[in-house]
Amino acid sequence: MFNINKVCEFPYIFIFEGPLDACFIKNGVAVSGINKGRNHLTDKQEDQLKNFPLHTKIWILDNQNKDDTAHKKTKQLIEMKQKVFIWPKDLNYKDFNEMCMDKKINEIETCFILSNTFEGPKARLKLL
Repeated sequence: MFNINKVCEFPYIFIFEGPLDACFIKNGVAVSGINKGRNHLTDKQEDQLKNFPLHTKIWILDNQNKDDTAHKKTKQLIEMKQKVFIWPKDLNYKDFNEMCMDKKINEIETCFILSNTFEGPKARLKLL
């Protein structure tokens, strides 16, 4: 798992598909694509995350409003009771890398992620 060695005591781990996006936030890790298995992770990746039992894990995929695959995967994660970042409808960026490049910023504010993170029925409603 990309960047797993840089996870610190900060209480969140942000799980991205691609490594570039993971570089724009503290405790960003990347899985290089997600699997269709139990938790969309390989067994090794699951074991790596188990080393951080007190961290809240949040999935951040590409913009669900622009990418049908990201929309489908986000829906699957919600059904698996995972916390997911849901892109605000007014942001037309494909992913964090594109957003940061356009805005000329090096880091995404944690409060932006947390204010757009949902789970359960509220996540299902936000994803519509």
